[in-house]
Amino acid sequence: MSLIVASVHEKHALLVTDTRACINDRPVSDEIKKVYPLPAGGFIASGPGTAWGAMQFEELRKTDGTLEGMLSATREWSPGAMDLLWAVEPDHAEFVSKKQASFVIARGPEGLYAAKWDWQGEHVQVGCLGIGVPDSVSDMVSELSNAYGTSMVQIEDTMKDESPMVVAGELLRGAATFVQTVVGLCGSQGAVGPNIEAGVIVQTAPGIYQLLRLDRQTQQAVVDCPSPETLTWEAYA
Repeated sequence: MSLIVASVHEKHALLVTDTRACINDRPVSDEIKKVYPLPAGGFIASGPGTAWGAMQFEELRKTDGTLEGMLSATREWSPGAMDLLWAVEPDHAEFVSKKQASFVIARGPEGLYAAKWDWQGEHVQVGCLGIGVPDSVSDMVSELSNAYGTSMVQIEDTMKDESPMVVAGELLRGAATFVQTVVGLCGSQGAVGPNIEAGVIVQTAPGIYQLLRLDRQTQQAVVDCPSPETLTWEAYA
């Protein structure tokens, strides 16, 4: 598993990943796109198999973007896709079948939510915080994730009089700092790389949401930016 963090707050939702790809536990690229926009407003990231995640996105973009629609599409598509993967790349198929997890942030009838499911659209979890990390650091990250969740709630509570975009910037800075901490645990040649990519949903008014995608940046650039909301964002309707 590469690093994926999905978190939902009162008026914000964040989906944050690194951009590293590894083969045989060795990094081969730090320029892999992992965060994709979803129909009806949301973002998905899936790992550790980035190719599987990209193929899944092509199926999900045909759906209505609801959780039920995405799960149904995944359950319909995944068996045939996995059979083909077993036929051509059995080692990768075993890897995906054991490790793959997809994380989503989206708008639902009752507001923002985060969800997680496995390669076949099962073992579904819906909640406010989901974190996927490499096996090598999973025990150490468990405690850190609790502290991360608490710190993000504190950011939104203490900045409730600020504009939603300013708060989104500070939440992103907190997420980048958390990712940096995990990179330190993994080491520079570990499974998590030095860059960050993100999808963010911001509630700007009751029932009104702005969807933004942050393209690849170094984690340090996000942490050091005096106003993260001024970074280059790609907006979605």
